[in-house]
Amino acid sequence: MTSNKYKIHKKLAFTFKNKSVQRRGLHIAGGIFIGYYFLPPFLPYDIPRTIILYAIIPLVISIELYRWNVREHRLRHLLRDYEKSRPASFSYFAVGSIILLLYFPQYISIPCILSAAICDPIIGITKQKNKQFIGYLTGFLLSSILFILAWNSTTPSIGLTAAMIGASTSMISEYKSSFYIDDDFLMQILPAIVLFIFAYVLKTCSLPLPAQLISSLL
Repeated sequence: MTSNKYKIHKKLAFTFKNKSVQRRGLHIAGGIFIGYYFLPPFLPYDIPRTIILYAIIPLVISIELYRWNVREHRLRHLLRDYEKSRPASFSYFAVGSIILLLYFPQYISIPCILSAAICDPIIGITKQKNKQFIGYLTGFLLSSILFILAWNSTTPSIGLTAAMIGASTSMISEYKSSFYIDDDFLMQILPAIVLFIFAYVLKTCSLPLPAQLISSLL
């Protein structure tokens, strides 16, 4: 019995020390960005909450400068080889989320952030197991659910169309990402841009748009 417990603890310890597990855990944690919407519009001393987002940008730049100038740093075990000569994926994710939170409505920003945070790690896991099609199919379905939930206050046909647009462009962004523009950025921004155009067409045609998802503090 004691031997079995030791084996389980040893296996768990190995899992949490695994680079891939840590990266995917960090990736999923990126969804915490939507917590921004739960903040009051103004912080103490009438400071707008957007100051938090603007403060993250120099923080990200500082981290990048640190890891580029310090050869042995604590983040090195989380980085892929190609990230040693370009900004890290987490920096791309942070910048993409900040852009969405600043310039896009909630019914676009929230599903785009959550889709990138959740679906990308799932696709990565299945790629490692040579089940790429299953990964993209699972990612597409999960992403579709997120967009449907975000657009459920409008008509079913509009909500379903938005979900298909958002999920498909998100999967295309993951599949077609380049060395210089990480998929952690593209999976947020490309669907957001396309959906913003879609929302503009709906507004022009006097068709209903979704309501704000988190409105209690706005």
